[in-house]
Amino acid sequence: MHKNTLLPKCLSAWALLFTMEYGIAEPHSLHEAPLHQTPLHENNLYKNHLPLKNTAFEDLLNDTYKLMDENWQRPSGGFCSSGRAATWCALGLLHRNASGDIEKASDMLTAVLSHQINAPGKYYHGAFVRRFLSPEEYNKLDLFNLSSSYFDYNYREFVGNAFILMLIEFSDVLPEELVKKMHDAVYLMAEGAYLRNMSAEYSNIAVMQAYLLHYAGIKYNQPRWEKRSRALSGDIVRHFRENGTINEYNSPTYDGVTLIALSMWRQHGLTRPFRAYGEVVYRELWENVLKHYHPKLRNFVGPWFRAYGNDVTQYVAMTGLLLNRNLPAEQWPSPDGEIRSMRHRHDFGTLPMADLLDVSLPKKLWRELYFPTYDRSFSEYISRDPVVKSSAYMGEDYMFGALYAERGMVHHQSKPITIHWQTITDDIGAITLSSGHHTKATAESGVLEVEINNVVKVRKNDNPEHIRFDVDIADSAELLSIEQNQWAFAGRTFEVKTDATFIDVVKNGSQYHITYQFNTESGNHFEIR
Repeated sequence: MHKNTLLPKCLSAWALLFTMEYGIAEPHSLHEAPLHQTPLHENNLYKNHLPLKNTAFEDLLNDTYKLMDENWQRPSGGFCSSGRAATWCALGLLHRNASGDIEKASDMLTAVLSHQINAPGKYYHGAFVRRFLSPEEYNKLDLFNLSSSYFDYNYREFVGNAFILMLIEFSDVLPEELVKKMHDAVYLMAEGAYLRNMSAEYSNIAVMQAYLLHYAGIKYNQPRWEKRSRALSGDIVRHFRENGTINEYNSPTYDGVTLIALSMWRQHGLTRPFRAYGEVVYRELWENVLKHYHPKLRNFVGPWFRAYGNDVTQYVAMTGLLLNRNLPAEQWPSPDGEIRSMRHRHDFGTLPMADLLDVSLPKKLWRELYFPTYDRSFSEYISRDPVVKSSAYMGEDYMFGALYAERGMVHHQSKPITIHWQTITDDIGAITLSSGHHTKATAESGVLEVEINNVVKVRKNDNPEHIRFDVDIADSAELLSIEQNQWAFAGRTFEVKTDATFIDVVKNGSQYHITYQFNTESGNHFEIR
């Protein structure tokens, strides 16, 4: 049987170019689909390749446009009320191109441009004031001595990538003077981004900055910017080649942002190597995303370096929104209901940009989404120096995720331990170890082993003397009892072996907190199954 060798040959050619530029070898191939797969959908869903015209997803996109229609004049606290959000709204309306959309988009872009910070030499140069101010308020600002409460460094990268995409796609319909001002703004953003000198560890921003400096460096004949882009993109790809993932590991939100940014590389890169490796990293990041996704639980197994909640069916996560394109609405990894009532709903602002760039699961990976494998374990390196590894177990109706870190890794959005299960009414139960815990943990074959070496305070109410597990459950997953060695919920009981001392379980808003005493002298080991 003859294999199709065209793609590997193409990749090898681009790999040679990229190796010459970056010193990085050819990437490994995609892994084979595992055996013993359990169908999630009817077979014909995969055979027919789920129509690319997903009407439910189009309805979701139209609901996003409705919010943009209601908020294009930037009311305070609205969907388009910041420079970044208004930029996304403008791009969305240009993409839709209904009657009046070009005029609305031009109005929003003009407002965004009026809030760019021109302060050469400052690290926030080229960024944008967070919220829209009146002319009187803006004129009172000392742009060379701004408090960080007024700006966000990252707006340069978010707005910059969106501006460039609009300049590429819509320059012919926007007013000529506005197009010139947008080019000038991209130039200022690149100046500021160059000063910031971003590390590849801040993955989603680094990928966007690499493209911003790549485009601006070539477009505006600034070789030092393009050289910086080559170095930064080289670091990003090198880490991916070594570990098969990005530094900002397994984020339900920021993997999605990174996939959109990589689509700028692969579709609008100005050199062949840049486009080619955007394509490779894009595809393999999707592979990593899918490896962590549990279709039946509609969630991503941890650990998560950055997450805004414990259950993506209860808050909007960008990676989940991107998967919606390939799934029927009842299986979406995102909340039900009206967008305006959803937590973290501003992620919807990026949906038109993702649609314009056709950011969706590559066809080669569809089979793994529609025919998932359960009762499987996997582990992977996130970093080799210091050693940071993740591991996960995916059962048919529950899953464990665990982080092993040689040194303590603390971020207020991190979740080093995650547990999810299907409740008796098909809702989702979730338990996470709160951020601030240094873990050496593994998940394998239905067993979660956790060693907690240290607890630090990362939030105002954290207690470094306590080990705290946060529980999110629907009413159907009633908490029956929490004891030293057992956590019992309606339809699911976890056996817990630990040398830590149980303190109590307390309801805090919509969550329960399970608390144990952190022992400074003896161990803090948990075995959960």
